[in-house]
Amino acid sequence: MNESLARVKSGQVTYAVRDTNMDGMDIKQGHFIGIQDGRIVSSQSSLLDACKKLLEEMIEESSEIVTILTGQDASEEETEELEAFIQVLYPQIEVELHPGGQPLYAYLFSVE
Repeated sequence: MNESLARVKSGQVTYAVRDTNMDGMDIKQGHFIGIQDGRIVSSQSSLLDACKKLLEEMIEESSEIVTILTGQDASEEETEELEAFIQVLYPQIEVELHPGGQPLYAYLFSVE
């Protein structure tokens, strides 16, 4: 079970509350940031672009399932576009969508 857990990657997308430089990345207030396992890997002006960049970092050839928990700020249209993005680029991956309702984080992801 511990081996399986070690293969699961987690990520989340939120927005920057101030300008800063972190993890070698210039981040502007209001931009969306993608965080993987506690490290910022994406800073984009668009929520979808931040999600896509984060998922590209998280998904590997051996990945099988992407689970998406939608937050309070996630729109149905953006979620559908995100799901389509995954299915086009990674057709071998199963996508699971669940309403999370979490504040501050539009999307939470796990990749296994």
